[in-house]
Amino acid sequence: MQETFTEDQSQFREVVRKFLGDQSPMTAVRELQETESGFDAKVWQSLGQNLGLPGTHLPEAYGGLGFGPIELGIILEEMGRSLYCGPFLSSAVMAGYAVSLFADEASRQALIPELSSGDLRATLVLDSLDRPEQVGKTLAVDTANHLTGRAEIVIDGLTANELFVMAESPEGLGLYQVSPGAEGVNLQARESIDLTRKLSRVVFDHTPVQRLGRVDPAGLQRFWNLACVALSHEMIGGAQ
Repeated sequence: MQETFTEDQSQFREVVRKFLGDQSPMTAVRELQETESGFDAKVWQSLGQNLGLPGTHLPEAYGGLGFGPIELGIILEEMGRSLYCGPFLSSAVMAGYAVSLFADEASRQALIPELSSGDLRATLVLDSLDRPEQVGKTLAVDTANHLTGRAEIVIDGLTANELFVMAESPEGLGLYQVSPGAEGVNLQARESIDLTRKLSRVVFDHTPVQRLGRVDPAGLQRFWNLACVALSHEMIGGAQ
């Protein structure tokens, strides 16, 4: 078990800290909290294209940088420390991990490069944020690949280009993709205690979706652990 950061990891932290200090100062954070989108698209673009941060933890074979939870944790701790406003947790972490763990080969090849660069801003829709065993209880896909159900808390749902949804189906729990503007999708903003994180609720009414892959119990638990560790790093940074 690694107990201390390597020199490269410490230097990486300094790069991330400087970027956030320059591009996302507290004055900008306060202004962004009052906007509908809640983030600066130019800063997000620079974060992805110049530093490649959204792909830090994603497989190198698909366009990511191929690092692990430690490097991702460094990023999130610094983002928490600076109160960065942007869809990193929703798109890079939750959607990124979901696609890399559960999507089929063709979907990984198509989606991970876009997620890694930040060109694709996505979010993951879960009908339960309490326990992995509860996922898929109120979101269901029928034999015609139509999704019905609701999720009460979706991070950055109103600014995402794509929604990835974990839902139950006759084939078992699966990962699905749908556009926020698709037929039968109703997204509504909801209040959040954390003004740096925009939340919404979503209702699907026989919405056509594309199945990306199967979500197995062991993989879902691994995803849950990785996402919780990532969020914990952000909270540690926020406490500083």
